[in-house]
Amino acid sequence: MSKLKALMSLALGASVAAAAVVGPAPAALAAVQPNQGAAVVVPQAAGDRLNTANKQQIIDVFNGINKFRASKGLNPVKFNATVSELSEDWSDKMASTGDFKHNPGYTQDPRVVDRWSNAGEIIAYRTDTRGQGLVDQWIGSPGHNRIMSDPAYDTIGVGISIKKDANGRVKMYGTVNFFKFRTPPTGQYNTASAFFGSTAPSPAPAPAPAVVSAPAGPSIQSAGDILAVDQAGALWNYGTGKSNANSSAWKVGSGFGNAKEVHVADWNADETMDIVAQWESGKLSVYPGKPGGGFSSAITIGASGWAGYEVTVGKWKKTDRYPSVVAKSGSGILYQYPNLSGGKLSARTQVDTGWKSLTINQLDWDKDGNTDIVARTSAGQLKLYRTNGNGKFVSESRRIIGNSGWNSMNALTSIRGYSGAGTQGLLARSDAGVLYYYQANDSGWAGRVTVGTGWKGMEIAGH
Repeated sequence: MSKLKALMSLALGASVAAAAVVGPAPAALAAVQPNQGAAVVVPQAAGDRLNTANKQQIIDVFNGINKFRASKGLNPVKFNATVSELSEDWSDKMASTGDFKHNPGYTQDPRVVDRWSNAGEIIAYRTDTRGQGLVDQWIGSPGHNRIMSDPAYDTIGVGISIKKDANGRVKMYGTVNFFKFRTPPTGQYNTASAFFGSTAPSPAPAPAPAVVSAPAGPSIQSAGDILAVDQAGALWNYGTGKSNANSSAWKVGSGFGNAKEVHVADWNADETMDIVAQWESGKLSVYPGKPGGGFSSAITIGASGWAGYEVTVGKWKKTDRYPSVVAKSGSGILYQYPNLSGGKLSARTQVDTGWKSLTINQLDWDKDGNTDIVARTSAGQLKLYRTNGNGKFVSESRRIIGNSGWNSMNALTSIRGYSGAGTQGLLARSDAGVLYYYQANDSGWAGRVTVGTGWKGMEIAGH
């Protein structure tokens, strides 16, 4: 009897357990059973329609799945180019429509119909382009883990589609179809690298800073230090002032490869900067900085459910002693999570609704002492939402402070103190990897400053 399995990952790093602590509740996993589907035109040569621009992600997913299977003592699966076209067709469809769901007809596709005895499908999406990140998500989900651990499967196809959404953010969709074939389709290879013609090159190298010894004192010298996570998960401090991504930096941490976002803040108000990390697993952690360098063990301030939220950190109210979290849910609700003691978060309060199409940064743009929200719209404009200093938005027409073109920046984050005490602004990275600084000067932006080049592939820390 044939065996059909399909599970879906609903969000980046989605948790499958309900949270009993302060923080948003995670989405639950859902199962969708495949059924009959429509025909797809078969290409003349196996794999000739695969998007080679995504070959590194395809190879990383394939290798990651086999590495995981090896850890369980299982035989490796083979790579099939025809099946990969089937998988890629579905990833492309999800990317073009934004409709994240399973392919209901993959088992009856003409490319594989009547060839298989076992079949399964896993899908996921991410807001970066790390193929191994997709595998890590599936490993962390019991249902997906079970499919990858099934010894019956002998062949997979891997399909990747990468696009930008309306806010200029990258979204990568991945589909993997598992089969046990009686007769495999054409295009069967031992590895994905073999299909692409040779051993795969290493991923595009992350910027390699000239490593220097950390200066005496805290690992983060000031709020204006630029911190970034490289593709290996190492956290680097480039200090303040102009810096290329391969200029001098000191390593302040490792193991941040699965961090969705990293923020710098004096969380406990001890005059030593700390790290707030939002993890793809849905956890939120604080690493207290030590005055003499290094960090204390992580404090969990949100156990689960944070993966689908856009998180910012700052002093939301004028009277706040400690920075807090202002986060936007996937449905566009803006919440504040107070930090009343320099430790864990208190119960959230709803700030506003209707923010789904906006990306957010906390910034005192007009320098009146009240924290504002600078929001990027889907049209690529920057819009100012001023507050009254007590966590409420001023009732007024929202001023456009950036006319257009901001969707060309694939990273946008606030920073305080970069140009000296009291300064605030935005760090923005172009698709070419150029990092710029835009300083807020009361009623306008100061002239754009080029921080440096080579920042493509780095996760820039927020402040």
